[in-house]
Order: sequence, then C-alpha cells, then structure tokens
Amino acid sequence: MRGHTRLEISWASLAHNWSLVQSLAPRARVLPMIKADAYGHGLVPLGKFFAEEMRAQALGVATLGEAEALSLALPNFKGRIYVFSDTLVTEKAFHARYKSHAILPVIADLASLEVFLSDGCFRHLPLTLKLNTGMNRLGIPEAQWPAAVELIARAGRRSVQHLMSHFACAAQPLAPGDQNHLQAQSFGRALALLRAAGLVIEETSLANSGAVEQGLAVEETWVRPGLMLYGPVSFATPTRLASRLVTQVMRVFPVKRGEHVGYGGAVVPQDGEMALLPIGYGDGFVTQSSGQEWAFGEVRGSVFGRVNMDMSFLYFTGEHVGKVREGMELELWGADGHGRLEAWARHCGTHAYQALCGISSRVPRVYRLE
Repeated sequence: MRGHTRLEISWASLAHNWSLVQSLAPRARVLPMIKADAYGHGLVPLGKFFAEEMRAQALGVATLGEAEALSLALPNFKGRIYVFSDTLVTEKAFHARYKSHAILPVIADLASLEVFLSDGCFRHLPLTLKLNTGMNRLGIPEAQWPAAVELIARAGRRSVQHLMSHFACAAQPLAPGDQNHLQAQSFGRALALLRAAGLVIEETSLANSGAVEQGLAVEETWVRPGLMLYGPVSFATPTRLASRLVTQVMRVFPVKRGEHVGYGGAVVPQDGEMALLPIGYGDGFVTQSSGQEWAFGEVRGSVFGRVNMDMSFLYFTGEHVGKVREGMELELWGADGHGRLEAWARHCGTHAYQALCGISSRVPRVYRLE
C-alpha cells in the first residue's frame, strides 16, 4: 500500500449525487451500479454506504464474485444484489453459489434462461430478464423474444420480476427519432408482447446515468445510475466529484538542458526542476500521462519522460521553478470539480470511467465525511 499517495472519497458528495438522482427521477427507485470496485471507490464501503445510509433496496454489480463479497459484508441487507454480466448461470459448478436469496442473476440469453428455468437450484429466485433493444451487447434480441416467452410459460412461471434493457447512446444529447428513442420504443414492444402472453411484469428499468440526466425512462420502476453517482457527467448536471487523488513530492532536483532523465533517457529541453512523485502506472497513473500539464495553484508543471511503474516526474521551468518542495502534497484532481480528471482522461485518449476504475488497489482509499 502507498504511504504518500491516496484516493480520498467524500461521503457528503456521494450523498449529494444520490439526492440529485432522486430529484431527476422522483418516481423511480435508485439501483446504484457499484461494479468494478464501485468505479474505483471501494466495493464494500460504498455498498454499505448506499445500503445503510441511502437506504438502497438493490445494488448492481458485474460479477458473481462481487455479489458474494457484498453479501458477506452486508449480512443484514434485505434488498437484492443483481449480477449484470458474468452470471455463470450456464456453468453447473457455480450454481450452488446462488443459494443466497439476495443474489439475482440478470438473464440475458436463451441458454441462460433455459438453465435458470429448469435447474432446481434457481427455483427460489425471481426472474430478472434483460432484452437487447438495440445496443447489441447483452440481452435477448427481439427475434428471440417469442421463444423466451415460450420457455417462461412452459416452466410455469407467471411473472418477470424485473424486465430491463440498456441504452447505448444515452451520453449523447437526445433528439427525436434517435437511437435512444428507438430503444425505448423497442422496450415498449417487448412489454406489450410479454403482457399479451399473460405474463405479469412487476418492475422495469432502462435508464443509466445519461438517460437520468436527460429525463429519459425515469418513469420506470428503477433507474440504474453509475458514473453520475461518482461525479463525472455527460451534461450540465451539478454533481460533485466524489474523489480526490493526492500524492506527495518525494524529491526535487535541478536539471540542465540536454540532461537525460529516467527510462529511455528523455532529454531535458531547457533548464528547470524535476519533482519525483510516488505514483506510476502500477497505481493507475498510466504511461499516456506523459506531457500532461498539472496546475497546483499558480504553479504549473508537466509529466516528463516515461512514467515508471512506481514513480513519475513533474517538470517545472521559468517562474515555476522553486515553488514545489519535498513533502508538499499535490492534488491531481478533486478541488476544481471535474476539470482536472476530465482533462487527464482526454489527454490519455480515454474517459473518466477508465481513469477512476484504473486507480489500483495499491492506492489507499480514505473516506471523509466532507
């Protein structure tokens, strides 16, 4: 574990973002997505926070292992833990791991549906069904909906507890007739088909963060926000960044034009100063960070040369020389809201999801009230 680099997480900011989701979808229940270690913020601590403090009635993860970790950590949780992708339903060796009434697989293909309906180990679980309405990732495609209905009826089931789909383009501004609206229409056809077959659809959900922000599908039973709970957004929604990445200067030393620094011997272009930071690609500060400028108040430096596994260099020139000292804490993102995080993600050719999820377990998570 790192001693001088940490990711601080604010409970107050998370609570603010939760309340914002509720205000944008007042009729829906909030199903927080906490997969990928809660987008890098800590699976179990955030699972506990959403369940105990925000009174979440369900939690969403990607894998059966994540669900089991939450189930063990939350023995008194009365809600549901949905496994959205890596359900392992078709593999007999994993069936016994669904003995908990709280862990529900999201059934997204006919093979999994057939096993779920026929194997006695799933008899105690209600059916959660995911349909492909146009994203073409997971979900039963429209051509197979009648076959799914037939399987459900043959098994003697009379209801689908939770019918869901997923928007592919909700991060893009809505427009009449766009992919988002086409998907919503497709979901409406599915509802009509299943109900015409005599099935009761108890609950529904489609909306991810971008859809919630734009008011699309917020009338369903649930909304399923992910990224907006942690701060970064696609639109002008006043979320708060829930994390603050901080590191501390290990060493400061002068450099002369023409000197070589670090792996690969990057050449210093002009006289200046280097600050050595205890953060590298082993911590999630990826090699693509080279060249990115960071501002610490009035002091500006840029990542120099090759980012190491455990360390990186910040290069200062001109008036910025002499302003950074050993032991000084440098905030890589946090106080300015989304700005630095988004700028870093753009520089690295990625997005805030990957930047947050990429901070490794070697970086301690420190939880703050504010």
